[in-house]
Amino acid sequence: MESIKKINRKFLITPKILYFFVNLQYYTLHQFRGVFAKKKFGATDGDLAKYMGPMLGTIFFTNIFIGTMNDKFGRSHLFIVGALLLTCALLQLFYVEPYVGIFPGMFWINLLLYMAFNNGIPPLLDKAVLDYLNGIPEAGARAYGKQKLWGTAGYGLSCKVIEKCIKFGDEFKFGNLRYYSLVTTALSSILVFSLLKSPATEGRTARRDIMANCKELMRNGSYLFFILMILLNGITRQALSIYHTVYLTDVLQIKGYDLPSSWPYWLQYLVEFFNESPVATTTFCGMVFEVVMLYNFPAISKRIGLVWPFFIAQLFQIFRVGCYFLLDYNDPNVFLYCCLIELTRGMYFGLLQPSAVQLAMNLCPPHLKSTSQMIYHGTFTALGSLATTLVFGNLFSEDKMKGKDIPIEDRAANYKMFFFVNICFASVTTGLFVYKYFILDRISRHGTDQEKKAIIESQEEAITNK
Repeated sequence: MESIKKINRKFLITPKILYFFVNLQYYTLHQFRGVFAKKKFGATDGDLAKYMGPMLGTIFFTNIFIGTMNDKFGRSHLFIVGALLLTCALLQLFYVEPYVGIFPGMFWINLLLYMAFNNGIPPLLDKAVLDYLNGIPEAGARAYGKQKLWGTAGYGLSCKVIEKCIKFGDEFKFGNLRYYSLVTTALSSILVFSLLKSPATEGRTARRDIMANCKELMRNGSYLFFILMILLNGITRQALSIYHTVYLTDVLQIKGYDLPSSWPYWLQYLVEFFNESPVATTTFCGMVFEVVMLYNFPAISKRIGLVWPFFIAQLFQIFRVGCYFLLDYNDPNVFLYCCLIELTRGMYFGLLQPSAVQLAMNLCPPHLKSTSQMIYHGTFTALGSLATTLVFGNLFSEDKMKGKDIPIEDRAANYKMFFFVNICFASVTTGLFVYKYFILDRISRHGTDQEKKAIIESQEEAITNK
């Protein structure tokens, strides 16, 4: 037993296992959320535009409440297990027809409850893992990124398995999803309860008032500009998150290739692994460079700081959306092109996420780091989704996208406009970013000193305005 503990401590097996298996459960509805709403419950693109944003905006506040309760009682592992079990139960209710048929909006209410508990899982797990790592002197928080990679691996596997469970040719059969949820919930809950224990000191430290912390940060001009950048990035990110899979399945209708019978059997088998689940394959392509960037980000940030990776990430986002704008939905190779385009997604997330998380920490006073992370994540996900609804709600309204009677040419034209607007948002974001950090703050490619100076000035501004 002692030797197992030493191996676990040396190779940090516990956080790797937790990230991998919890993400298998967490991403149950993530990739096919829009398709699930459309195919199983008859929702339209207009419904997605109308409801998803406000729902995620509401979830911003529910997550704050969950986090506050976790801080108060100090039992992260129990809160995670509770969230896992509740999301599983709520997903099962989608298949109880008398329940979802109580009144027309019951599906959306149940989806809101599901997402509220589901979205609280990652920050709770992140906090618990960081506490675990900080309890190991030879590891510490610097080892966090390499543990997070196993969550990405769990995400990739979940997409592959889920697509095989629910997609049969051109049809979606979501019945198997409830069994997938039961299995992954049981595994992840048992592992969290068995492997993760909250530290004895958790929950004993009194927390300052959350609203007072938020107001203090809102008086910091440098921090507000950073949050504006996060919001603009969040709009394009959430827009693609909500509509991308629907675009792949309904407009591009991506399918695997018909393989030549002359190919060797082993080669056909290898290619068919990716060929049979095209949506999962595009997701996998989006993960390739994300893993590479996350693994190498300590070296990247040491060389060029945190601001330049953020800037480069935005260039990749413009390139990605621009490629979709130019893509012809009638092209016979749309599957291949989507895989290539999604490689840039990995560059975007792999550079943006670690740089933004650290900038959110650095641009605020030391006593507000937790509040800063809460505002950053809420802005990027929830407020970004709410803004997405306001921007694209009319574009995907009932009269323009309703049902299958709308010609695919019209749907494709709407999505082309969708990508054009996203290019505009991403370009404006990049322009503002360049003006603030490269022209006003004069941060050069090797100017980590200028970057540190700008960060210190931001912290001093916050203290002055306190």
